[in-house]
Amino acid sequence: MLAGQGRRIEALVSYEKALALEPANVQALYKRGVMLGELGRTDEALAAYGRVLALNPNHAEALNNRGYLWWHNRQRYAPAIADLERSLALAPDLPYGPAPCCT
Repeated sequence: MLAGQGRRIEALVSYEKALALEPANVQALYKRGVMLGELGRTDEALAAYGRVLALNPNHAEALNNRGYLWWHNRQRYAPAIADLERSLALAPDLPYGPAPCCT
């Protein structure tokens, strides 16, 4: 909700508070990655998606977003393609394309 209102820093803080209480909360980790990406904190966003995928290797949205971060922000095409292909295989009906975090 906060992120939708353009209050990304506040949203990020709320996800970090949730993670302090429940470090393995995949949804909070994922949303934290989205916020970090939208704030231009690519390395931290990549790490957040890595944590999501360590807990849930089949998280298609995290794979999609991480793939676009690799592609657009780091020009690392091999890991980008691997993530994007895996995401597509797991969830072919996901509305694909770069999330706001990843362009």
